[in-house]
Amino acid sequence: MVTAEEVVARREEITRSPDLSALHAHLRERAAPLLARLPPLPDAKALLSSDGGFCPDDGAMLA
Repeated sequence: MVTAEEVVARREEITRSPDLSALHAHLRERAAPLLARLPPLPDAKALLSSDGGFCPDDGAMLA
């Protein structure tokens, strides 16, 4: 578990280091398109089962 204090300390360390600052900027730039949009939400809930996609009661394949 990372504490809030550790996050603050790491942020300060990144700010002081040119290499870490450059890496941080590069990673933020690469992640920006992913963070700018929400993931697609499916129209229907996935039909998953521990029975391999078959109904445990009658053996019918789940659609």
